[in-house]
Amino acid sequence: MAGEIVISELLCFLRKNYDTQSVSQLKAVIVNFYSDDELMASKEILLKATMKAIEAASISVDLPRLPRRQGEKKGKQTTDDILKLMAVIDERDLFDALPRFVAEDISRIPYINADTSSLISMMRKMEAFEQRMIIVEQSVGKLSHSVSPDLPVPVRQAESTDTPDSCPNVPGTSTQVVNTDGDSSGSQWTTVVGRGVRNKASVQRSGNVESSNGRNSTAGSTARKIFGTKSDGNSTVTSGVPIIQKSVIHIDNLHFDCTKDLLNDYLLAADIKVLTCHPARSWLREGEKEQVTAFRVCVPASERCKVMNPQLWSEGVVLRDWKFKKNIHGR
Repeated sequence: MAGEIVISELLCFLRKNYDTQSVSQLKAVIVNFYSDDELMASKEILLKATMKAIEAASISVDLPRLPRRQGEKKGKQTTDDILKLMAVIDERDLFDALPRFVAEDISRIPYINADTSSLISMMRKMEAFEQRMIIVEQSVGKLSHSVSPDLPVPVRQAESTDTPDSCPNVPGTSTQVVNTDGDSSGSQWTTVVGRGVRNKASVQRSGNVESSNGRNSTAGSTARKIFGTKSDGNSTVTSGVPIIQKSVIHIDNLHFDCTKDLLNDYLLAADIKVLTCHPARSWLREGEKEQVTAFRVCVPASERCKVMNPQLWSEGVVLRDWKFKKNIHGR
C-alpha cells in the first residue's frame, strides 16, 4: 500500500503542504482553486486509502461521519471532510501507510509562497476592517435614531468572516445568532452585535479584570480577580500552574445525527482547540427541541471568535454564550 502510486493533484498538493501550512490557509487555497468534482473525487480516494491504511496497521480508529455533500456549499463541506481525514491520519501517524500521491498535470497544483501567505493575511485584515465598519455604521445609526426618532435606523447584515482581529474583547459587547422572522423553525438567520449598558466605573475596571471561570465580572469587589501579566522569568515569586481563560458556548439546532465526536472533528478541522464538549439541552421551542441536538462547548477564550464565526456554520445553527446559573447563596 505504501509503495502504491495514485494520481491526484489535490492530494499531492495537500500532502506536500500539510505539515508547513495552517488548516485555514490550506482550506482557502483548495476551495478557490479546485472544482467541486475534483474535491469529491479526491475525498473518495483519500477515504479509501485511509481505511486501507487503518486495516494494514491493525488499529481501531473511529472515522468521522462523512456524508456525500450536496447543495451550494458542497465544495467547502467536502474540503472540511478531506481535512478531517488528514487530521485523523496525522494523529494516528498513518502518512507512511498511504500511497504516494502524484500529479499528472502540474498546472492543477497551486503554488504557495510568502506572497500568497501575505495576501491571505491581508484579506483577513480587510475582512476585519469591514466588520468594524459595520459595527460603526450600526452604532452611528442607533445614535442618529436616538437624537431624531423619526429617522430610520440603517441595518446592514454582517457578511465578513468573524476573525480574532475583528472580535476584540470589549466589555459589554456580545455576538449571538437570532431568527429574523420570529419563527424558530425558519431558515433566515442573521448576526446581531450589541453592546450592553454598564456603569462608567465598571467599564474602566473591565480592561484589567476578568472572571476565572468565563462568567462576566460583577460590580462587587468580592467577585473580581486580577491576573498577573508579567512574563519575566527572573521573578522570585511565580505562579504554580498555568491558568487558561475559557469561553463556554452553547451550540444549538444541530441535526439529530450530530454527535460529540463529529462536532469535535468539525472544530478540529477548523483549527479550533476544544477543551470540553458535552451534550446539552436545546433551547428551542417545545416540539422542536426533540428533533435537534445541542452541545456545551468549552474553548480557550482566544478561540471564541473562531467558534462564533457565522461563516463556519450551516444556515440555521444557533450560537450563544453559555448561561450560567446564578448562585443563590451569593458565594
